[in-house]
Amino acid sequence: MDLDIINVITGFVSAFCAVIGLVLLRSKKVQNENTNNKVISLKNILVLIIISSGWFLSCISYLLVFEPYGSFITSYDYKNFYGWLLSFPAIIILSFGLRLLTSSKKSK
Repeated sequence: MDLDIINVITGFVSAFCAVIGLVLLRSKKVQNENTNNKVISLKNILVLIIISSGWFLSCISYLLVFEPYGSFITSYDYKNFYGWLLSFPAIIILSFGLRLLTSSKKSK
């Protein structure tokens, strides 16, 4: 599959996830959710989806507008780009896991 098609699909999926996340975040069910016994709430998941979608769309826009790799992008350049693209959500999930781990140690 051509990597430009993957960019288009990633852009559409990111935009769709951002819109769905915003709609669900504004719903009354999420706003009135009881989060006492939950490790992660639906609101936190939706915020992660919205932030990740915004990051993906920003990176793809940067790639298309500024062309940092020139007019011809090699397969290696795309792999490098997608490595940076996926690093932000991975860092967010890692930091959440570390906060969860340290908070469980403090509560003991």
